[in-house]
Amino acid sequence: MGIRKNQKNLTAAEWKALIAAINAMHGPEAPAPAYRRFVSLHVEAMDMSHMDWSVHAMPMNGRWMPGKNFLTWHRRLLKLFEERIQTIDPTVSIPYWDSITDRGVPTALADSSLLARWSVTRQWDASKLAAAADLLAVNTFPGTFSGFQTLLEGTVHGGTHNAVGGNMKGSSSPTDPLFWLHHAFIDKTWADWQASPNGKNPPTPSQVLKPVDMGVGIPFGVKVSSLLSINTLGYSYV
Repeated sequence: MGIRKNQKNLTAAEWKALIAAINAMHGPEAPAPAYRRFVSLHVEAMDMSHMDWSVHAMPMNGRWMPGKNFLTWHRRLLKLFEERIQTIDPTVSIPYWDSITDRGVPTALADSSLLARWSVTRQWDASKLAAAADLLAVNTFPGTFSGFQTLLEGTVHGGTHNAVGGNMKGSSSPTDPLFWLHHAFIDKTWADWQASPNGKNPPTPSQVLKPVDMGVGIPFGVKVSSLLSINTLGYSYV
């Protein structure tokens, strides 16, 4: 069982291993799927031509269409990224960053030389982060899965993307490794809600995510029902 830790509890050795694995995914010689493919897949997901993937809330005909697969699609993406990292170093798991509580960029990922190596841009503005009350409202939401998902995707999810700025504000947000730590926290928030008395499952368990694959021999599309238990998927949060 893989354990995803709070980033503030990672040791120096664990940070070093994570960063080394990310570095190994970069560059033209990196085996598929390379880091750039995870970025381009997210770019495709936010393209208007792929609205049927239903990954994010997107504007259409003057109103916002909900991203019905926001949580399941990102859980799948995050798991595949973690599995790819673990082909480099099996000891590495993706940590999570609770930016509502720890309202600053993790120091280990703020090194200017790393940002230059990864071609990452940021325009940090902590005032755009969600408040503790926003997270509490999500954690205690008593309504439907769709209502929970919409609430979580809004201020808590979107606030951190906007606070980090730069690459994180656009469709190429996975360019910044903070994306993975942030979405691990979003995934944890969903998992915690699932385990609570209010937790509910998506209404479309038989739906298959898009796209079918990330490339030749690299499947992506699985049924929503296969993504509902983090225990079944082989990881937990601490």
